[in-house]
Amino acid sequence: MTSTRSIIRTGYAHRIEPVMPYAQYPQAYEESLVSPFSSHSYFGKGTWARSVRAAAESVRGWREQCEAMVEELERFRASSTSPWRERRLAIDGAAVVGSVRREARLHTYRIRIVSPSRAETLHSYDLAQQGEAVAGAGRHRFSVRVGETTHELTIRLSSLDHNGRMLAKLREAIAQAGLGLRVALLADSDRQLLSLEITGDEPFRLADLEGSLAASIGIARSSTAAEHARVVIDDGPVQESHGNLLLLDRGRLRLRLVEAGSVQEALKRRVAAGRVELEPGQPKASGRAEVDGALLSGLHFAGGEATQSTVNVRVESDTTAIRESIVSLLEGINLLLNPGSGTAEALNPMRSSGGGTAETLNPMLPQRVRHAMAHPACARLGIVKSKHDVWMLDERRLLPSLMVDLDRAERELAGPNGWAAQLQETLRRLLELPAREMMNPADHMMHQFTLYEASMQAYWHMPHSGWMINDQA
Repeated sequence: MTSTRSIIRTGYAHRIEPVMPYAQYPQAYEESLVSPFSSHSYFGKGTWARSVRAAAESVRGWREQCEAMVEELERFRASSTSPWRERRLAIDGAAVVGSVRREARLHTYRIRIVSPSRAETLHSYDLAQQGEAVAGAGRHRFSVRVGETTHELTIRLSSLDHNGRMLAKLREAIAQAGLGLRVALLADSDRQLLSLEITGDEPFRLADLEGSLAASIGIARSSTAAEHARVVIDDGPVQESHGNLLLLDRGRLRLRLVEAGSVQEALKRRVAAGRVELEPGQPKASGRAEVDGALLSGLHFAGGEATQSTVNVRVESDTTAIRESIVSLLEGINLLLNPGSGTAEALNPMRSSGGGTAETLNPMLPQRVRHAMAHPACARLGIVKSKHDVWMLDERRLLPSLMVDLDRAERELAGPNGWAAQLQETLRRLLELPAREMMNPADHMMHQFTLYEASMQAYWHMPHSGWMINDQA
């Protein structure tokens, strides 16, 4: 007799029609039809499960790489993160050092140093190193006024302290206060004398509040008054800078004159006087300080030729950052175009050994990406493809183009209608495709899920819900 019942596969809601009498089906064949769908987990342990897992992981890996590329292309184009806004400095000469921020104006500044700044300097009396402290024992409180700010400091001297310990305590107190002052303890070992030298880029004063420390050692008076540097920028009028600092382009370019008279003149005075600077904890110096001829030959003292030196400071686009960004983009493109050649593991870490990632993906995906890479500006700017279908950067074409016409190169690569925008739009459209359309129905792994009509074109015979994956795989 003919049975009228239908076979319903577990996990699959559609009936299979027509159904022949159950007795005419070999039981092994019946079990083979039902077993792939009877697992309690989403993916079973059979061939069907491994194939679906491999296909899903391939699509997921490709989508993740595609999403990462879209984000990297957005950073390449956005003004706040684009390498086209990075800057670097090229300075002719050693008289100026500086730093530059993003989006600074591309310009060459011609800076003529009329006179460098002179720091404020306080120099104490020469005191006998082992002599009794001239300030006397007890608490000594004094004020240090730097610019418009006043600080109060305190040191204590005992009856056992000599001049060396007194000056060392004073140096330590000022240094630890973080006032921006340079404190040096100078020793003339021939005469066993010590002195304290305090230098600052801004005007400063020391005054006694309790005790007589500042007045006793002679640092309550100024030895050298501070002077600002005077410079001429781009043949303009003479202008003064605060200390040795020049702020240009609304603060995005910071330059500092290194041929300042303060440090160099102080060092010159020390060498000429035969004095050496003692570091904290350094033992007593013996013998007269020797003048190092090599040291003197490396110094450039203020005055004469140094005061009238001219320096060219060029603010340039950072071509290294642009090159590295393009190379990174091309590496990501190669991962999308060649997922099965050395990069399959990176895209698909759970891929089984049953087939390659490239074969599992729809060939339409890399074709769309290759079409987007066929931008007319690529060849001119050094974005070329090797015979192994690998995209690479030819710096011999890129760097001259950046030097000749940077604006044109930026428009063609990162502009609204440029190469990056075209590639980004293509990848975004591919990401809108459902996962099933990203799979290759012609792959041999997919044969068990496809049927062929008279046209011999493969199509999915299972509805989308039968795959048990979402559109993002």
